[in-house]
Amino acid sequence: MFDTLAVPVCGCDRPEQVNTLMPVDEAVRRAHAMVKPMRGTELVVVSEAAGRTMAKAAHAPRPMPFFNNSAMDGFAIRTVDFDGSGPWILPIMGPIAAGASALLPLSVSPIAVRIFTGAPVPRGFDAVVMHEDVGVEEEGAVFQRCPQSGQNVRSAGEDIKRGAVLVTAGTQITAPHIGLLAANGYSAVNVVHKPRIGVFSTGDELVEAGQPLSDGQIYDANKPLLLSLANAAGADVTDLGIVADSLADTAAFINKVCGEFDLLLSSGAVSVGGHDFIKPALEQAGGKVAFWRVAMKPGKPVMFGQIGDTAIAGLPGNSLAAYLGFKLFVEGMIAKLADRAPSQFFADRAIAGFAWIRRTGRIEYFPVKVCGVNEVGVPIVDRLGHGGSASLNPLCQADGIAVVQAGDDRIQCGQALAWHPFCNSV
Repeated sequence: MFDTLAVPVCGCDRPEQVNTLMPVDEAVRRAHAMVKPMRGTELVVVSEAAGRTMAKAAHAPRPMPFFNNSAMDGFAIRTVDFDGSGPWILPIMGPIAAGASALLPLSVSPIAVRIFTGAPVPRGFDAVVMHEDVGVEEEGAVFQRCPQSGQNVRSAGEDIKRGAVLVTAGTQITAPHIGLLAANGYSAVNVVHKPRIGVFSTGDELVEAGQPLSDGQIYDANKPLLLSLANAAGADVTDLGIVADSLADTAAFINKVCGEFDLLLSSGAVSVGGHDFIKPALEQAGGKVAFWRVAMKPGKPVMFGQIGDTAIAGLPGNSLAAYLGFKLFVEGMIAKLADRAPSQFFADRAIAGFAWIRRTGRIEYFPVKVCGVNEVGVPIVDRLGHGGSASLNPLCQADGIAVVQAGDDRIQCGQALAWHPFCNSV
């Protein structure tokens, strides 16, 4: 676990700077308000529907299970045939396997019908006794105990009633939804059109991975990162490449591509440096900046704007800040465009396994790793890294992201924290 760590004060945490920044909650609300749900729909085959948004609810066309079926390999019986005290010996008929008809010539009564898992239970039979509990002799099947009506029988409609809602409108379809829809006979479903997202990076120092580097150049990490995140969020994503550090070139680029997308997503060039051209380039291209700079760390110089019918989100160039900006703002924008509710982040609770003294003024997000659980199962987490926003390495080692509120100047070991666990963590 970390020892108490005091973080040096940077200029952007001075009160006169912090007071000009937009609170995160307001920035999230305004970012989401910039886009409207898409209304166009299309029919897609169920196996290709993962990540898409259901355009209308899907209902069960028939009960599930479709018919009474056996939950075990064994013998189907009628409990009314078990009079008196055991053991009972019944003649054996069958077998009935999954996919076979349950219609049998019932010339002998009572009988035991050999049956396999998933096979239809013959009409009038109300229980299945697993084969381990039945003796088989020359005279027939031997039962030592009287079965209970309904045992080991999956009754028609006990899981889903006919007409029940299988998947509601606005649901982002996952693999379990696909299995459920297919099990109920759906070969295709109506889904909302994918939002069209264009992703580009800015910076003369950036080179595509796999290409040779010159002195002073680095590989572009953010564009592949954001392309992956946008694709996972259910967007139709286009790689728009790398834009050079030029006001004129950036403005021309934005003006050229904006009409093709519902949302343009960039990283870099959104601060106040001499080569930070996204904000003035958007205005020069005829767009409007909606808001800029948010009271968060890392990721303060995030920018949102509009040009025509296209929203634009300018995320910081530092990779951790770009990741957080996407998760906090852009993922919800994509969800709204796709006509579904944004996910809720930082609704889970963790316990700090570290102490930390920090500067107040901005809400702060940081990667954490689970190092244990307390007596009621709440995870205890350690802080990873030392507050830098450029490295993705701590994020790759993390089990989630934790948050400290803007007014908290210190975290004590054992203090409760809000956090967002990754899907592969506790």
